[in-house]
Amino acid sequence: MSSLTLAQLESRIATALMDVTYAVFDTATIDDAIRRALLDYSAAVPRHVNTTLALTSALSTNGREIDVSTITGLLDVTDVWCPYDPNDDRPTVCTFEFWRDDKTVYLSGGHAVQATDTARIFYTSVHTIDGLDGATSTTIPTDREQLIQMGAIAYTLLSRAADLTEQVTVHKDAPLTLVEMAKGSLEVFRNLLDADAATETAEKARQR
Repeated sequence: MSSLTLAQLESRIATALMDVTYAVFDTATIDDAIRRALLDYSAAVPRHVNTTLALTSALSTNGREIDVSTITGLLDVTDVWCPYDPNDDRPTVCTFEFWRDDKTVYLSGGHAVQATDTARIFYTSVHTIDGLDGATSTTIPTDREQLIQMGAIAYTLLSRAADLTEQVTVHKDAPLTLVEMAKGSLEVFRNLLDADAATETAEKARQR
């Protein structure tokens, strides 16, 4: 994984935009653009993570609904083992549905579980960058730093264009120029994301 920090990425973006002092593009605008690029990347190539969850307070009274809202950055649930015993080499794999809106796993087959049980939840999650929104590590691969940077630059330009439409500028076509620049970068960014997503799908198919 990359060792990139938020401060380093901010500096790279400001340099690429010819604004090393952040006079035009402040860090708040750049950080918001990084978030948007990171969310796009996470949707295409999410992190694959797992955690154990004690069901003491997460399980409904009917023993079939597990509240997973405490799992930070959760995008989707891919597998559930419950009851989970780390010493068992034959885990109990559950049939389930994930209710995304209320972050609930509904156990749709087999027996109901108990509040004294532990579940192992396999899920996809958003990627992080060290220093952004409290994250302490960067989870994107090193060879995808430039991709995130490209997306963030495009979103920064779009934000600047939106801001300039409300102002009187020296060049009246400045907002339109920025939009066209951003659109070009976003098109390349999204094409590369599509390629990464296709590669991940193919890899999953081979693993099956």
